[in-house]
Amino acid sequence: MPHNRMLLEHLSPEKLFRFLRHELLWCQLVTQCIMPHALCLERSLAFCVYLQTLGVPAQMVIGRNLFGKLDEYPFHAWVEVAGIVGNDIAEVQTGYAVVERIP
Repeated sequence: MPHNRMLLEHLSPEKLFRFLRHELLWCQLVTQCIMPHALCLERSLAFCVYLQTLGVPAQMVIGRNLFGKLDEYPFHAWVEVAGIVGNDIAEVQTGYAVVERIP
């Protein structure tokens, strides 16, 4: 697995983003079949574990809404690799205060 990490370190941010989106497609298809009503936490956990099994140093991030809107869900979860958001829009990092990074 360390070999995969070395390969990822040499990817440009654009290529890393494309790699993450490609892998996200397959992971989310399986997740959708198993848990059709999964929320961001379950989807992010599945994607993070999937990437880690490939040797990718992924982190699941849980954040609290910064803008104080009374949303149904004041927290959100997403996956990052080397600071790049893999399963959401990049702007998610500016709209939420990080509460926890796992692992």
